[in-house]
Amino acid sequence: MHPFRFGVQVSELPFESWRERVHWYEDLGFSTITTPDHYQLQQWDPIALQAAVAGVTRSAAVGSTVLNSGLRQPIDLARMAATVAAIAAGGCELGIGAGWIADDFEIAGVPFEEPRRRLDHFVETIRAIQLLWSQETTDVEGEFVHLKAAPSVLPLPLPRLPKLLLGGTRRRSLGIAGEFGDIVSVFPSVRSGEIGWPEWAASSTIERTTEQVSWALAGAQRADRDADQLELSTQVSFTAVADQPGALQESLAAATGVSPVDQDESTIFLTGTPAQARERLLRRRETTGLSYFVIFDLAHNYANPGGLVQRLPGDAAVGANDRYLEALAEHVLQPLTGQ
Repeated sequence: MHPFRFGVQVSELPFESWRERVHWYEDLGFSTITTPDHYQLQQWDPIALQAAVAGVTRSAAVGSTVLNSGLRQPIDLARMAATVAAIAAGGCELGIGAGWIADDFEIAGVPFEEPRRRLDHFVETIRAIQLLWSQETTDVEGEFVHLKAAPSVLPLPLPRLPKLLLGGTRRRSLGIAGEFGDIVSVFPSVRSGEIGWPEWAASSTIERTTEQVSWALAGAQRADRDADQLELSTQVSFTAVADQPGALQESLAAATGVSPVDQDESTIFLTGTPAQARERLLRRRETTGLSYFVIFDLAHNYANPGGLVQRLPGDAAVGANDRYLEALAEHVLQPLTGQ
């Protein structure tokens, strides 16, 4: 069983104090600072953000949850990740997925093809990246990826090999993630192509997540990989943790349309008293194998319905979200990671 790890996802940082915030995340115990990737929503460029954060890290890895393989060239992804891995104190977790929001493709003027073809493109991208990290020269003549005498992205051997974090929601995508990834990021079904918290909560129960994990493990076994070596992850979009969490959960219900009862049952929510939250994470790890949880900092994340501010009961002053995150780290994250 893998030890607990926690990352933090941000789509932006405060311009005037971004360096200090990176160090603050590290001090709270987050092992990774990650960024999403969507053209349809305003955010800092994920590549530039990763490079900037990498240069000031003292302990954390830098990563993405996840970049869109259908909109980015494999050689650019491979070069970026190898560079960030060499610079960031904790290396790089290159998170990539097949893409699922049609608007992202339309904005970029790229056809949004059926899932099968997007996943075929995903596989070609992964294989090309692995070659660019390991071969002096790479030639690829695939259906989607074309490389001619491409040199390794940095001199070999790489100063530090990035980890591949591969995201998926359904049987084939998670099987691919298990076949190729170091880390598998499991998320609810995105078949609708739109952000939908009630649907995502309903499809992220422990039972459903356990089934999804089985697809990733089967992919690893088909590739003759040691499935026990896979690190299993998910994104925790919302938390409501306090000595009296009821008000926080009601605020989440109003913002997301997910009832407190359904929040309690979803792996992309973390709710309850600190003791209950720790117990829920322990149960999720024991039952599903998930051990790496990427938590959204809602103060700096576009996936925040209505500009929701998470705060401890009775704390309405400026900076309430940060004090809430500090309490979450102190009473839930740090005890589980032994800090």
